[in-house]
Amino acid sequence: MKEYKETSEQGEQEIYLIPREHGLRGFIGELLSCYWCTGIWAAMGIWFLYDFMPKVAEPVIIILAIAGIAAIVETIIQSKYID
Repeated sequence: MKEYKETSEQGEQEIYLIPREHGLRGFIGELLSCYWCTGIWAAMGIWFLYDFMPKVAEPVIIILAIAGIAAIVETIIQSKYID
């Protein structure tokens, strides 16, 4: 992975990570560079896992569902105290 350094107007140095451009690592880097895209790929993987091995996928789905509920609760609580 390449690093690109840039200085902002405030004088702070910002580092951007650029995925590789060629080969399998470049392809995977492009897929993972967008968190929305990564979420879709992960959801598809869990769906296929549930189709072929439901007993393995069920605990994974439950853990992710609990984590999602916790994130929603935390967002609601933070928004009440920030405003």
